[in-house]
Amino acid sequence: MKYTDYEKFAEKIGILSEEELIALGWPADNGNRICYSRYEELVKFINKLESQAVDFITDGKGKKKYHIATDLDACCLEDEYKDEHRIDEDDDRRVVADYIVNCVAYVNRMDYFLCDGDDNEDLFLEFVEEV
Repeated sequence: MKYTDYEKFAEKIGILSEEELIALGWPADNGNRICYSRYEELVKFINKLESQAVDFITDGKGKKKYHIATDLDACCLEDEYKDEHRIDEDDDRRVVADYIVNCVAYVNRMDYFLCDGDDNEDLFLEFVEEV
C-alpha cells in the first residue's frame, strides 16, 4: 500500500524519533536516521532489546516488536516529477522526495529507521514536493 503522507506513514509503521532511540539506548548521531554501515550493530541492538523482556519479544500477536525500514535514494521520483511538470535544471524550482520501504533493503545509498509499528512489507512511502 502506497503512502504519500510522511506523518501518516511514520505513525503506521512506528518510526522511532531520535529521543525514543536514545531512551532505548541507541547512540543517535544523525537524528533518527541510522547509517547503512551500522546495519550489523542495529540488528544486534534489536536482538538485545527483544531478548530483555517478554514484552519486547512480541506485540501480543506473536510478532517481534521492532523492525527496520529503509530510506532509499529518491532521485528517480524527483526526476519523474520534473519530467511530468516540465521542470528543467535551469529552473529556480527545486524538487525533493522521500522513498521509504518497510523492510531492509540493500542499495547504494540509504539510511535505516528503527520502527515499532506495522511491519507489513507491502507498505511504502513515495512523497514528492516542490520547495
